Order: sequence, then structure tokens, then C-alpha cells
Amino acid sequence: MKSLITISILLLSLSVLGQQQYIGLKGGRGWTNYYADGAAGKYDYRTGLNMGLTYEYELKNNFHLEVDLLYAQKSFIIDGYTIIDGTIENTVTNFDHYFESEYISIPIKVGYSVGNKLQSFFNVGVVPSVLVRARETTIKSGEYGSPSNRTDQTNRIDFGGITEIGVSYTIKEEFKLFTSFNYQQSFNPITDVYFENPNAKHYGMILSIGVKYRIGE
Repeated sequence: MKSLITISILLLSLSVLGQQQYIGLKGGRGWTNYYADGAAGKYDYRTGLNMGLTYEYELKNNFHLEVDLLYAQKSFIIDGYTIIDGTIENTVTNFDHYFESEYISIPIKVGYSVGNKLQSFFNVGVVPSVLVRARETTIKSGEYGSPSNRTDQTNRIDFGGITEIGVSYTIKEEFKLFTSFNYQQSFNPITDVYFENPNAKHYGMILSIGVKYRIGE
């Protein structure tokens, strides 16, 4: 948390050099998974929504500061669990586990852009997120079970890094249409309760589109 406060103060201090400000809306689709070195099972990506508000403050020399406020879904699948009951019939049961979590994310990014009306840009930053809800659904031999609430067993704060590339196009000097692609990686574990492996962390990719409106210089 101290690191986040330090970074935020540094970024806000840079904004005094700014020239133009933009606010806007963005939305997109994410593909998320989780990483746990040495854990059993196979992990598959799941898709989820990312949408919310975005703010951009242009700095000098083509640099800019961006802050988003997003609703973000992070999900993954653990499949390939097989249990043989050991009876004479040796009944085989296959289990898949769907994990779904919802966050309020605040990506804080510093970037550099090239071009005028048509721009390409690159951003890097941090992504603190606050958990809203988490649940697990077990699929037993193809049949869905009832979702289990995992909110209290999931870390309430997720903190990660982000790298992002994209392009924007300015219309009448007031509007920017943009699209971006980013990669995110969590620094802290998802949970230390039902995933004891300390490497169990979120990672994923997000493709977004949006529009920004200039509000000042």
C-alpha cells in the first residue's frame, strides 16, 4: 500500500506539466487464467467483461498519465481431475472447477504516444483492485453444481502490473476513438486458503475499445 501511495503522489505531481485532459468510456473482453507452479490439474482461460471510465492527462514531450475505474471479471478453469472410487466397478468421476471473481480495478498508467491525429501509444503501470465477489462452480461428469461463495476465502486486494499498446484517432480535436490491448499480471496470490500455493496468481489479456472527450487544456 505504501508503494501505491508513493506512485500515486509521483504521478499526480507530474500532472502539473499537463496540457490537455480527457474523460471517456471504455469496454472490452478479457481472457484470464491463473498460475500456480507445481499445482495439479490443467488451467484454461475464461472470458470476462471489463468496462468503466477512463481519464487521460497529457504531459509534455508526448507523455501522458491515464487512470481508469473499471468493473473487471477475472475467471479461470481447473479441469482434468479424475477420481476412481476403488469399488469393483471402478466408477470414474471427472471434475472441472470454474472460478469467477469480480473486482473494481483502478489501472494507473504512464505512457508515451507517437503521431498527431492518428496516434500509437504504449503504457505501463500498476493495477490495484478490490474484490467484489468470488465464487466456484464444480462440474461433475458434465453436470453443473450450485455455485459456492468464495468471497471470504479470496484476498480482498489484488495488486498487479500492466503493459498496454494501442492506437487512437482524434475527431474535431475534441473526441478520441481508441482501441488497446494489454497484459496484466498479479503480484500477490489470489488466496492462501483454498489455494495454498503462493504462486497462485491471476494473469490475462484484455482487448478494449472506447471514446474520450477533451475537457480542458
